[in-house]
Amino acid sequence: MGLVNIEGVCEKEGRLYRRFRYYDAQGKRKDRYVRLPSLSDPNFQKELERINREAAEPTAVLPTLHPGSFGALAKEFRIAIMRGWTKKKRKKGAKALSQNTVDNYNRYIAMIEDGSLTFENKKRGISTPVRDMEVSGMRPTHVYQLRDEMADLPGKANNFLNVLKLMLTYACERDWRGDNPAAEVSPLPIGEHEPWPRDVLAETLEKASPMLRLAIVTGLCSGQRVSDVIRIQHGWLKTGIMELSQVKTDVDVAVPVHPWWREEIAKVERKSVTLLYDRFGRPFSSEDRIQERIRRLMHELGHVDENDQLLYTFHGLRKNACCYLLETGLSDTDVGAILGMTPETVRHYGKRARAYMIAVGAADKMTSVSVLKMGR
Repeated sequence: MGLVNIEGVCEKEGRLYRRFRYYDAQGKRKDRYVRLPSLSDPNFQKELERINREAAEPTAVLPTLHPGSFGALAKEFRIAIMRGWTKKKRKKGAKALSQNTVDNYNRYIAMIEDGSLTFENKKRGISTPVRDMEVSGMRPTHVYQLRDEMADLPGKANNFLNVLKLMLTYACERDWRGDNPAAEVSPLPIGEHEPWPRDVLAETLEKASPMLRLAIVTGLCSGQRVSDVIRIQHGWLKTGIMELSQVKTDVDVAVPVHPWWREEIAKVERKSVTLLYDRFGRPFSSEDRIQERIRRLMHELGHVDENDQLLYTFHGLRKNACCYLLETGLSDTDVGAILGMTPETVRHYGKRARAYMIAVGAADKMTSVSVLKMGR
């Protein structure tokens, strides 16, 4: 933990927090941490004052979790997934869910626990926290309402829907109810992660900071998700073949190390065992920092749609890598082994690359025949 010369403010893993100390019912002293923006953020002082002001106000007493409520289910389900409950929902012999996946589930469980999600009864003009609702009383209409309220962030909506389905499956197994009202509710359409066009890639690499540039190049050359990119270590590249086990899927991959990738790595000062590190020289603890920098840069460059949503995301680089490998003539199976994808996913990601290669192959034949004579 680093030292920051501001009363009540401390540093943990390169991030700043306002620390509050309190005593629980047993008289034991405990700490509570509230995240703060960086010192360079112009809103730092304002945010610190707000947090201090709210802490001085009387805190509300947490509601009692009634048996059979969603709050009670959330508490029980959180413990269940930590004990490996979801492992039983996967194929026989598969490894347990990664800690990264469990952490993501917990984020959405917390949305129920903290009471921020509510059901709106427009006829009666009242709203009820999901936390207080009876699990047995949920119907598909409630699920649709929760999903649609997050429609402006379809990725978030779909992730929440997935966790809700799992929670209700667990509830059915424990006889909290007899059916899963979320089972037939489909996720929102979010489109595809578009590959980055060459001009967008060139512009982004030019404007990006050295660390973000290396992150983009690493994503492009490795074809891995950002959760894996932040884990890649210098030592993994020594042999010319980088091997890793993917965080999300536990799939083992082996990726040839491109010379351009090595050139970009050499441009950044080596301060950590990992290629990428924060401003303190520490490996990134999560992908949030990289994702936030991508979002900020894409907005600055104007690569957003009419709803201010990004046109290109870090995951799109994975599709770029897939297309590049297909253009070299590798098979779907070979590309899948390098990137950790199924052949079906490779075929889906590579639709544009194949269309381009077919057009190139047909170009000479088409241009050698008169259009007026075609079809005779």
